[in-house]
Amino acid sequence: MTTPFNSKPFAASDTGSEDKLFHAARLRLAGISTLILVIIVLGFSYILYRSFALNLQDTVEGDFADAAAQQRVIYATLSAEWRDILLGDAVLILIAAGAAYAFAGRTLRPVRQAVETQKNFAAHASHELRTPLAVVKNELEVLARNPRKTDADVDSALKNSLEEIVRMSEMTDNLLALARSEQGKPYTRERVDLDEILVAVLKSANNLAKTKGVDLQREGSGPVVVSGNRAELERSILNILRNAIEHTSAGGTVALTLSALPLPTCLTSSNASTKARKAPAAASDLPS
Repeated sequence: MTTPFNSKPFAASDTGSEDKLFHAARLRLAGISTLILVIIVLGFSYILYRSFALNLQDTVEGDFADAAAQQRVIYATLSAEWRDILLGDAVLILIAAGAAYAFAGRTLRPVRQAVETQKNFAAHASHELRTPLAVVKNELEVLARNPRKTDADVDSALKNSLEEIVRMSEMTDNLLALARSEQGKPYTRERVDLDEILVAVLKSANNLAKTKGVDLQREGSGPVVVSGNRAELERSILNILRNAIEHTSAGGTVALTLSALPLPTCLTSSNASTKARKAPAAASDLPS
């Protein structure tokens, strides 16, 4: 029996490592920004100090009979001025360092979100694909170990493996759609006929319905045109239909009804075996 894989310790470790990584990157970015500001501020302060010293020299020139006294006054004034400039620079640099740290966090936020999206995608993919891969592996191992396998055994193993491969393909499409939606990428909009999509969806779900012993029915016909993304509309409707089939007992009926109302265009599915009926889906509620 396969032991369930526990990813929580690894997830916690990854989260801690990512926190340290982004904190270090944030400190480096803030430090570089602060260093550049320090160089600019000190350079400007030195120019300001030299300008003040020259102006002071010209201002007090001739005001003192004793040259030594004049130099003492100039030295004391310049020392006090330099201390004031350095104190102002220190306060400015401290404020700038805090602001640089805050802005570095905001700058790295989109990068962190992208990393989180990638990590979530990988986690979803590994979790969702683990089961069908295990089924395919088990089917092939059993077939390979059977020394008296018949054509029926081979056909059964191949059929089951093919079903799991189809399932993995569907999961991959769903995961890619999830990643796309999390990244906020817009879908291409076009005029789509839902009637054509229903034909393709019913054809795709027909094998599953036969395997489950469920009868598929379609009610309503004629073009019903909406604005949206064809691939996402087909994927969403197919997921709804498969979910209805999975939850319908053998001998039951799943019916898809498409009707063009003034507003909105509605798509409904009903389960005849349980008398449950899904709420109508408006065109505005479907992926676009």
